[in-house]
Amino acid sequence: MSHEIYKRSKLLKILQFLQTQKLAVIATNPSATSSPESALVAFAEDSELNIYFQTGADTRKAIAITANPCVSFVVGLTIKDLKTIQYEGKACQLTDVAEVQSCKRLFERKKSPTTRTFLDRPGIKFYKVIPVWVGYSDYTKSVPEVFEIASFS
Repeated sequence: MSHEIYKRSKLLKILQFLQTQKLAVIATNPSATSSPESALVAFAEDSELNIYFQTGADTRKAIAITANPCVSFVVGLTIKDLKTIQYEGKACQLTDVAEVQSCKRLFERKKSPTTRTFLDRPGIKFYKVIPVWVGYSDYTKSVPEVFEIASFS
């Protein structure tokens, strides 16, 4: 199997797992001298493995991302799954109206716990997170499958 086919199969495995999940823990940190913050968020994803989430403009995570766009996620929060993704990326706020509407449609298609009422609330910021590193662990098999991807171009 060529390296490119191998990588595509791993990317597909990550995408398929993300599609089964609705919640993640996000970690942010505004600077090297401050404390990190973690929070549970609903998320949606696209076929490029970008993760989308929304939050209030005055939340700690929104304030931290303004200072430092580097974020990380843990996806796969139940012991019964025995699968998890660790995801690092760069967050950018969506400001274009068409991009925000597209993001809302991703949440609706996913049947996210984020309701339309929350998506349309004033003061909500929407973010797209572009992956820079993803680790995947699947302990449901007799031989665990664990791999990392650090190149997404």
